[in-house]
Amino acid sequence: MMERKKRWQVTLTLFFFLYFISLPLLIILAPSVMSVTVMGPLSLAWVMALSQFVMIGGVSIFYYYLMKKLESEGEQP
Repeated sequence: MMERKKRWQVTLTLFFFLYFISLPLLIILAPSVMSVTVMGPLSLAWVMALSQFVMIGGVSIFYYYLMKKLESEGEQP
């Protein structure tokens, strides 16, 4: 069980890190793409920046329920 928990923790951490670092990298490497207007005054860069709040909430909720499930599986003999 600990191996499964560790694998999920590493996977979710890598996903978070890659998503988080992609915004600055895209702004540096593809500024013309990130400046595309999506809705009104919001550019793609702003939409991606705001989506990081939604993403971290989703990852946190997913992690909570996943660990709760893994803990309950580990308690059974």
